[in-house]
Formats: sequence, structure tokens, C-alpha cells
Amino acid sequence: MRRHALVLAASVAALTAIGLPAQARYAAREFAPGVQWIYALERAAPTYVAAKRIEVRSDPEPDGSITMILHRGQTLEVAGRTQDGWVAVAQNGVIQGYVSEGVVGVAADD
Repeated sequence: MRRHALVLAASVAALTAIGLPAQARYAAREFAPGVQWIYALERAAPTYVAAKRIEVRSDPEPDGSITMILHRGQTLEVAGRTQDGWVAVAQNGVIQGYVSEGVVGVAADD
């Protein structure tokens, strides 16, 4: 019995040292297929408005794949913002991609 407890403790220590996969650590946040998982999202206003036609990107980079298009005046749900100025666009709580914070504004109701 004691040997099993030591083996179990060693296994837990090894898993802790290497860390769990990102999906296991941040299971509460959902991302659409093909969208880069960003875990260090900061708080942001819950809704923004598109200032013009915007291409939502699969990752917070100007050359990321386009996942959807937003039109001027369209309200968007936001799950948070990255440290370098991108907001995570969500639909029904699932992150669909990212837009530069410079092309959206906080909705007047927030």
C-alpha cells in the first residue's frame, strides 16, 4: 500500500512539474475550431461596436486567417483582450477570433 502511495505521489509531482495541457488548465473558456487559444485574456467591456467593416482573425495577428466579417455599427460580444491590444470576439460565449482594439469601440451601454 505504501509503495502505491509513493508511486502515485511521484506521478503527481511529475505531472505538476511538466504542467497540464493548456486545454485542461483552461477548460472554462471555449474557442471555435481553428481559433488560437489565448489564456491570458484581460478583462474588457462585454460589448464593443465595429467602427468599420472588420475581418475577425483566427489569431491576434494581422495575417491570421479570417474567421468572420463584422460590419460597421455591428455590436460584438467580447470575451476579453490580449496584452497587446486585440479583443477576443465571441458568439454565445465561444471565442470566434480576434480584432484589433483600434477598429472597435466600447458600446455606449457599457
